[in-house]
Amino acid sequence: MESPLPHDIDPELWFPCRDVAGARDYLYASVRHTFLGRMGAYCAAKDVYFRISAHEIPPGSPLTTTYRVRGYLAGSLPSSPIDDPSDEESAAWEARAQTYFASGHWPAKFEE
Repeated sequence: MESPLPHDIDPELWFPCRDVAGARDYLYASVRHTFLGRMGAYCAAKDVYFRISAHEIPPGSPLTTTYRVRGYLAGSLPSSPIDDPSDEESAAWEARAQTYFASGHWPAKFEE
């Protein structure tokens, strides 16, 4: 049985736990980031805080969780090229932005 949630956890921002069947993990507002696109999460079953990317959150999670993830990604999107970028630079940034919104991972130039 899960313990009461810590004060910094919103019970509406949950998704199915990967490690404990039937349990819930929760997103929370973390100010410490490990990598671009990683979000703070809490496992109530294990009483542990961890980081997660958008692609790791299972489909079918509640809409509140889905919209929180989308808002987080939109708010943390790296800036587009400045100083009159070429069409190629703009297209490369747009491709990386699409990948980021789909997965929470910002690909390096060599990954394209």
